[in-house]
Amino acid sequence: MEIIFIVLILVGIALALGLLWCGFVGAVAQFTWASDVGFVGVIIFFAAWFFMFPIMAIWAVLWGFLILMDWI
Repeated sequence: MEIIFIVLILVGIALALGLLWCGFVGAVAQFTWASDVGFVGVIIFFAAWFFMFPIMAIWAVLWGFLILMDWI
């Protein structure tokens, strides 16, 4: 019983770290995309993260997952 609990905790930690890594890679891709427009793009990027955090976070995780899996 304790072994199953430990395994579930380790799997949960691994999934959480993977989610954070996908989010980081996606956020870097978003920033790179926004900086192609210039200073205005960077300002809009930070404003979007401030005002639309849940949407930007989901988009970052999905985009990061696609980048890490080489699907785009």
